[in-house]
Parts: sequence; structure tokens; C-alpha cells
Amino acid sequence: DEDQDEDEDEEEDEEDEEPNVFTIYTIPNGRNSGRPTVLRAGDKQELDKWLEGIEKGQKIAERIELAKGDVGLLARERRLARELYDSFSFQVAIGLVILLSYVASLANAQLLPENGSPVDQNFRVIEIVVTVIFALELALNL
Repeated sequence: DEDQDEDEDEEEDEEDEEPNVFTIYTIPNGRNSGRPTVLRAGDKQELDKWLEGIEKGQKIAERIELAKGDVGLLARERRLARELYDSFSFQVAIGLVILLSYVASLANAQLLPENGSPVDQNFRVIEIVVTVIFALELALNL
């Protein structure tokens, strides 16, 4: 088994060293069922043309795929809103707002400020701001 693994490693190294060879990796459920396709260009210029053409085709396919659901302004805006909502930074920001809300509630419960005092007013402002942010997040999620 070790000899076979070494032979496979040597073959992979040889492919990596061969000039003007490139591999196209396909998606698992696509037309080629995820099988890679290895191609060899005649020279460096031909290789560059192939790679440029593939990159252009990929960009065009991505635009077409995005545009499929964008029938009208509303659909485009909904897609953009979904992308924003699903982004890591947005989820982190909402998580921080939840944490702020929790800490503010704990502090309010521990301090028990008098009604109308400046501390009470600050907690009410925090509560209103957090509620507005949660309402906007909920609207964006729809």
C-alpha cells in the first residue's frame, strides 16, 4: 500500500511540474458529477487564453445565476437583503446587540434606579434602541 501511495504522489508531482497543464474541478451534482478534467495547452499563450476564457465564462455564469431570481426591483432588493442578513458580520453585529440587551437588563435589575432618574432614562433609551434594532432585523429577515 505504501508503494502505491508513493507512486500516486509521484504522479501528482509530475502533473504539477508539467508545463501548460491545468485541471478544471466541477461541482458534485453538475454535468460532470464532480470529476476533474485535466487539460494541456500547447504553449504558455494558449494556456493564458484558456484560463482567461474560463474566468470570463465563470463570471458570466455567476451573473446569469444571480439574475435568474431578479425579476424586477423588488426581487433584486430582497436578494440583496438576504445576502446582508446571511453575512457573518451582520450576524456578529446582531449577536453583540443581544449581548448588550442582556447586560443592560442585568444592570437595570441590579441597580433598580428610581423612576425618572437619569440612570432610569439611560436604561429606557437603551431599551428603545435595542427594540428598534430588533424590529429592523426582523423586518430584514422577512
